[in-house]
Amino acid sequence: ATSYATQGITPTIVGQLSRTIDKTRRTTTSAKHGVSKSVDYALRKAANKTPFSFMLEPYVDVWGDTEPNSSDNLLVRALANFFSPGYLSRDNGNKVTDLVDELYNEAGDRSVLPSSYKPTNATKFDGVQRTLTEKERTTYNTTKGHVTRDTISTLMGSSWFNGLDHDAQIGVIADVYTYAAQMANQAVGADVTEKWVQEAIDAKAKGISETDYLIAMNAVSGIKGDKDKDGKTIQLTASKNKKAALDKALPYLSRTEKEYLYGCFEISQKVW
Repeated sequence: ATSYATQGITPTIVGQLSRTIDKTRRTTTSAKHGVSKSVDYALRKAANKTPFSFMLEPYVDVWGDTEPNSSDNLLVRALANFFSPGYLSRDNGNKVTDLVDELYNEAGDRSVLPSSYKPTNATKFDGVQRTLTEKERTTYNTTKGHVTRDTISTLMGSSWFNGLDHDAQIGVIADVYTYAAQMANQAVGADVTEKWVQEAIDAKAKGISETDYLIAMNAVSGIKGDKDKDGKTIQLTASKNKKAALDKALPYLSRTEKEYLYGCFEISQKVW
């Protein structure tokens, strides 16, 4: 009989060998539902401990990057997998991670944290909702993560964004997550369901970046017209105030680009 001491040694060694050969961390997530999902997950988990783990989809983090099994160097991977318990976590150490961490620690609001695809996400194809396949999830998470990181990174170079308080920054980042999720939908052939995201896509075709569209949208959000002594809104003052806010937030845009955005945010041509 096999002793308790030797039980599991062979599967453990095979799993370590698998992670040594395959330099990419893999995911065992299943796109199936119910009992089928549990069975599929078990099979994938078992496969992840064999030399055939490379057939599984790669694990993609919230910034859209795959994670190595500790190192690109075969010898280092061997040492890590055979002598280090668990996966060696990789610290991205990037400024976007630092900002999100700072905002979360201050506000305690989990909505500021990035996330990957969830089966509950409203992913529709020609109006019909369905769960993404494993390959589609990889594409979705890669696109969403990269768009999120790149957009926030660009925002951090904006004097307008840096002049906001943390609550306002959290609001802008929430819009970034929405935009990134919609771009991920587009990447897998799913529908873009947010009207303003489609407007941002159209603006990009005119040479206006998604970041500048986000800045413009947030800069004019909530702006209203001035009131006269009777409490009535003075004609065109809402448009004038929106134009002033947009011009201040995006001083580097050309007149043509600004006028395109004026149209997007219903700023009357009479104040252009």
